[in-house]
Amino acid sequence: MSLEQTFAEHWPRLVAVLAHDTGDLGLAEDCLQDAFVAASETWGSEPPGNPEGWLYRLAKRRAIDRLRRTRALRERLPLLSPAPASSQDDVLLGMVFACCHPALGLEAQVALTLRYVAGLTTEQIARAYVVPTATMAKRLVRAKHKIRASGIPLTVPDAIEDRIRAVLQVIYLIFTEGHASRDHPRLVRGDLCEEAEWLATTVSQLLPREPEALGLAALIAFTDARRSARFDGRGRLVLLEDQDRSRWDGERIRRGHELLQRASGMGRTGPYQLQAAIAALHASSPSYDATDWEAIVALYRRLFAAQPSPIVALNLGAAVAMTAGPDAALAFIDARTDIPHDYPYLPVTRGSILERMGRPADAVAEYRRAIALLRDGAERDDLLRRTAALEAALSCADGPSPPGR
Repeated sequence: MSLEQTFAEHWPRLVAVLAHDTGDLGLAEDCLQDAFVAASETWGSEPPGNPEGWLYRLAKRRAIDRLRRTRALRERLPLLSPAPASSQDDVLLGMVFACCHPALGLEAQVALTLRYVAGLTTEQIARAYVVPTATMAKRLVRAKHKIRASGIPLTVPDAIEDRIRAVLQVIYLIFTEGHASRDHPRLVRGDLCEEAEWLATTVSQLLPREPEALGLAALIAFTDARRSARFDGRGRLVLLEDQDRSRWDGERIRRGHELLQRASGMGRTGPYQLQAAIAALHASSPSYDATDWEAIVALYRRLFAAQPSPIVALNLGAAVAMTAGPDAALAFIDARTDIPHDYPYLPVTRGSILERMGRPADAVAEYRRAIALLRDGAERDDLLRRTAALEAALSCADGPSPPGR
């Protein structure tokens, strides 16, 4: 495993454990960064057998050295003992709730958790909020200082209801990044998908009467059930309509239905339950064309009324194309003024609709726009293949007539 892979997979848990041991998030991050710098200088091409343990031990020694220079040594040094592996999940959950403390604003809560639980970079978080990286970096620093100054404990509190909105949003964003990462060599990051699934399940158990917690757990179960069918044997992306549904995880789908049924019985429907209901319709359908698209459009309209985001608008437009036709779908999407023009999934969706309308040249232009906006990855590769196929068809249609005609 390369140092870059080690960082992506182990950084969040290492920060959480070290912060729990020292009681200081900033100190934990600084010492772990030092450990990774040391690793880059000493590992070479052969990392140690237990890279996570190596990094933790070095970071812990750095933390002890720093604490020795402070008056807090007597109070904190006894805490610096290796965390048992069985407690690390509890430590990570404690970090989630600490970052989502009500003393912090919702945006700071989500940003902190994405940084220290999901391990997203400051640049990735800044892009999610559509702000400059430097601005997000300053926000994260201010939020860390507030955690330290307020003495916020890095543990699961007795009362968690006042933090549930931020916690659920964080888990959703962690899963979104795992399901379709825009900055990772692999489109799907299974580690983040599984982290989000564990967090959602744990929170739904902590709050068994909170329907949105159950709804989010159901949504993740339904969506991640498709993971193994999203790529072919050559690692190429397979779109939903072309997936082999026999490869979907039936146990996850069954669990999703059970969670959604429990949530629906509480009579308080929210955005996560609506998304889970849409995912349930896809999971229950024998094929793409046989999907109950009318029901999906109705659910997306309810979701859009509650959460009018660009991605919901585009998904609604794609569903409208399956019911009212591509012309109506294109008109709906083009009427939206709140979708940023540099949002790559806008030209992806328009291109798909234009292709369905029999306008391949226009579809190619949209796909080319999307390719320019997407970085390297499976989604971009898929668009390149689709574009090449359309261009080849156009070339044949415009080519010279065969001899003898």
